[in-house]
Amino acid sequence: MEISRYGCTALKGINKKGIIKPDGQGYYTMVVGGLNITNSAGLYYLANTAKQIITSSSSFRRRIEDGSLYGENGHPKPLPGMSEEDYFNRIEEIKESNIIVHYKDIWLEEKGFKDKDGSDAIAIMASLTPAGEKAEVLERSLNNPNENTSFSLRGFTKDVFKHGRVERDMRKIVTFDHVTEPGIFIAKKYNAPSLESFDEHVFTRQSIEKAYASNIKPIVTGK
Repeated sequence: MEISRYGCTALKGINKKGIIKPDGQGYYTMVVGGLNITNSAGLYYLANTAKQIITSSSSFRRRIEDGSLYGENGHPKPLPGMSEEDYFNRIEEIKESNIIVHYKDIWLEEKGFKDKDGSDAIAIMASLTPAGEKAEVLERSLNNPNENTSFSLRGFTKDVFKHGRVERDMRKIVTFDHVTEPGIFIAKKYNAPSLESFDEHVFTRQSIEKAYASNIKPIVTGK
C-alpha cells in the first residue's frame, strides 16, 4: 500500500555561550534542519529531493521569496474527533493565531557540519525572526542563554529500506516550527546540530485522495 508519511525533524545548536545576535533587521541565523544525517530512530534523511525543494522554484521557495513563510509554536497535533483528512489539511495549514516565526530566507550549508558518527552532513540554515501572536515566546527563548532554541521541519517523506537502513526522501516541505522537545546531542551543545524525529503520522493513499478531492494537493509517495 502506498503511503505518505508526515514527519518532523529537528536540529538545534547555536554557540558555546548560548547567545546569538540578530542582524540589523532583527533576523537570527540558525540551523533549523539537516540532510544526509541519521535521526534518533536511525532513519537517514536523504539530500537529493530536499535540496531541489529548498533551492528550486517550488511552492516552498516561492513562499520564501514572497516573504510569506511562517512557522508555528509547536507542530500541529491531531485533535479528538479529527478525521485523517482533517488532520492532513491541518498539517498543510499555517494557523495565524499560532504563528511564532517569520523566515526571510532558508538555504543549505554543505560544509562544516558532521553527524554523530563524524560523517559530513548538510545543515538547513534559516534567517528568522520572532513574529505573530506567539513572537514573545520565541524572543524569550532566543535571549535565554540556558535554552537551546529548537526548530523542526514539517513535511512529508517517502521511506525506503535501502543500503541496510531506512532512507527518508523528502516529498514536500510545509514549514519549520518552533519546538520544545530536545534533539539528540551531537558534538557540543550550542555549536553543533542534533537531529530528532517525532510526532509522525502515516496517511493512507485513500485519505490522501480524499484530501486531494477537497482541493488539497499533497505530495503522494510512489512505489
